[in-house]
Amino acid sequence: MKPARIRIVNLVVNSGPGHVSSTPLGALTVAAAARGAGFDVIFDDYQFVPTADRWEPSAMAGFLGSCDVPILGISAYEHVLPHLVMAIRELRAGGFEGAIILGGPGPSSVADHLVARFPGIDAVVTGEGEEPIQRLLKVPKDRWALIEGVVTPTGATSRPRRRMGRPVLSPAYDLASRLGYDRFYLSTSRGCPYSCPYCTVPSQWGGEFSQRPTEDVLSDVRYLRQELGIRTIHIADDGFAASPRRARQIASALREVSSDIEWTSYVNLNRVSSDDLHALADQGCIGVFAGFESGSEALLNRLGRPADIRKMATAVSAVCDRVWTDCSLIWGYPDESMEDFRQTLMTAVWLSELSDKVQVRLFQLAPLASAALTKRSFDSLRFVRGETSAFTQTTPEQLPGHVADLVAEHPEVFSAYYRFYTPEAVRKRELLHRMYILGRGPER
Repeated sequence: MKPARIRIVNLVVNSGPGHVSSTPLGALTVAAAARGAGFDVIFDDYQFVPTADRWEPSAMAGFLGSCDVPILGISAYEHVLPHLVMAIRELRAGGFEGAIILGGPGPSSVADHLVARFPGIDAVVTGEGEEPIQRLLKVPKDRWALIEGVVTPTGATSRPRRRMGRPVLSPAYDLASRLGYDRFYLSTSRGCPYSCPYCTVPSQWGGEFSQRPTEDVLSDVRYLRQELGIRTIHIADDGFAASPRRARQIASALREVSSDIEWTSYVNLNRVSSDDLHALADQGCIGVFAGFESGSEALLNRLGRPADIRKMATAVSAVCDRVWTDCSLIWGYPDESMEDFRQTLMTAVWLSELSDKVQVRLFQLAPLASAALTKRSFDSLRFVRGETSAFTQTTPEQLPGHVADLVAEHPEVFSAYYRFYTPEAVRKRELLHRMYILGRGPER
């Protein structure tokens, strides 16, 4: 007797020329869990569909419906949620009868809204998905609402559950090997030790943070290097360098596994010193992603994220000849003054002049639905076509009229496409247009 089948799809959209395809840790870990439950797993990734109409829900529906399976699991981020909802509508209209289960950062944040407002979605798995998916696959659909971490249309909501403390499964990297990813992700921890109010991680993990045993991490690295021939890895943890000592230990262990491994990671420049960064570079680190988030220390203090901007910038300056650094800055906070905004622009300019190996990205804040800041300032949200954060919308083709209409109808679900309205926000956008940071200046 053949095992039952489940198809797991990572619904990330190819952004066009220069797109870097990355392995989805969440979807591949859930795939490993489904295998553990005795299922035959089919894994697909939409980012390898480069067609011109790839942002059209009909194209997504065609991709999702191309394989007849009893269970279809879809992992997605916030930026693709409206397209996914419309694609599921078309999928059901076309006769797809399998169960549809959503997961990932986007659906997890608005699980109750999704199952209540959009027919055709059978369940949403919230938070980490390995244990819920294994339980879900072993019981009839009418009992899914009883599973911790699963939200269904029956009116039941996810009950509190113990998120941490269980062994973390290794991702099913072998399923990804046939697709030709540019970058393989590695996890060394779960959750995040920080509580940034503009981020969804605190709400999904409840402020919990746990580190994987080093040997488990190294086992994944050995598989990637020895079995798949992967030499460049990205450590995808938000809190990788929360403990500089552990970061150094992991880096040293990676080098022991293979002397030619190169890797990148996220770092909190308030936690690591220049010496730490040099030590990581000595052990194969070739690049870091650093969230400055604002150039205004006063604003960061008000957000509960105190930072020493000079210390952070000095750290970048100290290692920019050895390690490329991707620095992100955000503007458009609800209570961001013009002076806060100017300090952010000045920080962006100063960082940009350090080295050709320093990339600075300036984003308008995307109000993610479950972020504390979005909930606190929900009444100031506005949806204006053409004024969506580049963090969410990367091309004009991403938001055709029928998708934009759906976004406008459901701010609680698709808030990432909105912005916080203040009189200062209008002035800031006009200034950025005049500086050509947002493209061509306004017509005269």
